[in-house]
Amino acid sequence: MKSRLLSCIIFIFLSGAISVRAQSLALKAVEYERLIFEGAAPAAANGAIISRAQCLVELGRWDDAEACLSRLRMYALSPGQREQSACLKALCQYRQGNYDAALAFLNEAPQISAPEAVKLKALVLAGTRRFEESEAEARRIVSDGRIDKLYSGLPKEKSAMTALFLGIIPTAGHLYLERPDLWWTTAGTVAAAGLAVYEAVSGNWITAILGGGMLLNAFYVDSHLRPTESIVRRYNAEAMEKFLKELESILDF
Repeated sequence: MKSRLLSCIIFIFLSGAISVRAQSLALKAVEYERLIFEGAAPAAANGAIISRAQCLVELGRWDDAEACLSRLRMYALSPGQREQSACLKALCQYRQGNYDAALAFLNEAPQISAPEAVKLKALVLAGTRRFEESEAEARRIVSDGRIDKLYSGLPKEKSAMTALFLGIIPTAGHLYLERPDLWWTTAGTVAAAGLAVYEAVSGNWITAILGGGMLLNAFYVDSHLRPTESIVRRYNAEAMEKFLKELESILDF
């Protein structure tokens, strides 16, 4: 009972601390917006925009941060601010799973040198499946056995065309997609096909076509073949997400 009470007290204090920090970041973002609104000089406005975007990023407001960065006066950016803004834009895209867009923003920076920027570049390159380049960037931060182990087991990408081709035989399609939980579509397909054949042999053509045919369409086409592409996309996304989380942990990102 005492340990439970202690856990509750700790949770309340942590929640309060997080809430206070979030409010502080939100207030800072408002203050930076005020500086921008009052018509600061281009260089000062850029500094305020970047600082406001950093607050929004820490709050996890990726869309708002990206919208804020779109207001930068590009002609007045210093080299340091250019790298900083490119990395912030890339981070917003990375957190939303838009890895190609994130890499495009990183390529806007003439040079990636800050440790956090190097970490982000390693993650973004991995997200676009440029693993050799990603590993090279990651080794600029960490070079130990953890990197070797992670990059020796790269996430495998499933092909929608292969899955669809193998899906002609339901069991083969399920094995390829590593989805044994879809066994019920195979059972339903076999049962529907059996019903259609049985009714046809018995001379009940209407029942065979309407009953067996409709069930076969429901189980084989609608429940098995049609969702294949979305299942493949989900599989690839989850495999990549797992890899990137492990890489983030190693890089302490």
